[in-house]
Amino acid sequence: KAEAMINQIDKALAEQGANLPEDQKKQATALRDELKTALDNNDMATLESKMSELEQIAQQMAAAQYQQQNTGNTAGADTSSNNNNDDFVDADFTEKN
Repeated sequence: KAEAMINQIDKALAEQGANLPEDQKKQATALRDELKTALDNNDMATLESKMSELEQIAQQMAAAQYQQQNTGNTAGADTSSNNNNDDFVDADFTEKN
């Protein structure tokens, strides 16, 4: 499980490293290195604690990527819909059965 987490972090850093805050990259890299060391030394206590911390960082990185993707998609959709449809009406409605 630790090796899979290390690979996941390496892949995330390679794919989205340019879009991540510098402090988040440094923290992820440091935790990854500590996890590798604990794995090499068969230090189970350190492995468990570092796995937990690294999982949290991985979730934060995934959330940041998700947010960037949605921000880009939403901005593009809003711009194109407003420019192409002059008859657009924003309204609230309720369904009656």
